[in-house]
Amino acid sequence: MNNLQKIQNYLKENNISLFIVNRTDEFLNEYIAPYAERLEWISNFSGSAGRAIIQQKKAFIFIDGRYTFQAHKQVDAQYYNIEHLKDYWQYLENNIEINSSIGVDPTLHSNSEIKKIEELAKKKKSFVKYLEKNPIDNLWNDQPPYPQSQAFIHEEKYAGKSSIDKLHNLQSILESSSIDYYILTSLDSIAWLLNIRGNDILYTPLILSFAIIPRSGKIELFVDEYKITNIKKKLYDIVNFHSFNDIKDYLITINNSVIGMDEDRTAYNFHKICNDNNISTKYLPDPCVYPKAQKNPIELSGARNANIRDGLS
Repeated sequence: MNNLQKIQNYLKENNISLFIVNRTDEFLNEYIAPYAERLEWISNFSGSAGRAIIQQKKAFIFIDGRYTFQAHKQVDAQYYNIEHLKDYWQYLENNIEINSSIGVDPTLHSNSEIKKIEELAKKKKSFVKYLEKNPIDNLWNDQPPYPQSQAFIHEEKYAGKSSIDKLHNLQSILESSSIDYYILTSLDSIAWLLNIRGNDILYTPLILSFAIIPRSGKIELFVDEYKITNIKKKLYDIVNFHSFNDIKDYLITINNSVIGMDEDRTAYNFHKICNDNNISTKYLPDPCVYPKAQKNPIELSGARNANIRDGLS
């Protein structure tokens, strides 16, 4: 029995007619660590962008033009219809059965994506079933563990701006937006804000973590302890540290607040936690995106020097 058939058996046993697999992780990254390669596990497709619709008796995989030949080489056409990513939503709508359930891992879909799925389900008098545990993780016997790289400081002489200055700018945005706390889940934004880096994802200098930014005071950082032993003292003035898995418990303690999050860059499970605990939420685009894009003179100089080095090699 192949991996697809194992999942299809799970769907039959749990009365789920359709299961969606996104090629991402709980940070909604395009580049992911091996433990998150769930689409590859079920389909053998290893490209950096793709989705699958799994039904009890058939399956579709969606890829973009970069991966046309690769997908046909890696994916068994006996079990999968290989389609273009631009047609994904149309296929999803066409394949939702009347009065059926759609299985979704809420940690792997953005708020805006879930909104679309819910609307399509409603059209077919169906419902979305939010799975407590991804069935792929239950069936993937040799699933790689979470990466365990050590975080390190990206010095201000390279960043050009201190993390405290960045934090104050961010907090002024929260103030003007009437948001008490902001959930930051994009790893590149956390790395930029705190001037930290890591090696949890190959070729991408990030550390797996979540952050909650208060309107005033220290950042609440949720990260495995062993990853930050070398940098903890350097961040102590602006960061309170928590275990990576404690973010849900922390959110429940601030339930009398307005929690901000990005509709497109934050996984739906955070909205669901807030909703289940009567916590007010407000969508605000990731406030790190534009400041991060506005390169200061030191960053510009670093980029030019890197280009010279790379060009020479």
